[in-house]
Amino acid sequence: MCTAINEAASELLEPIDRVEVARDHVLIEAGTRRLAYRYYYANAYAPDGSAMPGSGRWVVEKTDGNEISAGRLQKLFAWLRKLT
Repeated sequence: MCTAINEAASELLEPIDRVEVARDHVLIEAGTRRLAYRYYYANAYAPDGSAMPGSGRWVVEKTDGNEISAGRLQKLFAWLRKLT
């Protein structure tokens, strides 16, 4: 999360107003701008398929946010279907 905030702060011209953290993404808002970042843990593996201790790192990638918004809409529609 720290990496995502640092990247957003360097791009945004206004102070950050909101940080929303979910299972696999971070949304950061400043004024009228909204940036979305996906994050995941990348690990290196040995030839036998086992994880190599100490070889992993967190990866943060900026996205356009459309995939995240689409997922929210799907959840909303599913919730609405349950009501009917």
